[in-house]
Amino acid sequence: MDIQLEPHLQEKLQRNVIHSTLKQNMELVSKLADECFHECVHQFPSKMLSKEESKCISHCADRFIATSQRVGLKFQQIQHEKVLQEKKQQQKIMKQ
Repeated sequence: MDIQLEPHLQEKLQRNVIHSTLKQNMELVSKLADECFHECVHQFPSKMLSKEESKCISHCADRFIATSQRVGLKFQQIQHEKVLQEKKQQQKIMKQ
């Protein structure tokens, strides 16, 4: 039983999804920058990062992104399992 939205509502929904995704990505980048900067940069002797600071930030960003991806995949897996459980429940109800 799929519900078809009117075209203007579909467009509005799509804009909201895009806006939400962009906002989440911006928050993720901001959090990454904040965490890695605080972890890796402890002094401000110049405008440029030292070689060690750059290396630390790169490694930190790689870890942060890998962790975020793992969390996202796990969330998707949990959501998929919930959908399957709900479908099974609905099928049981329909059979009764």
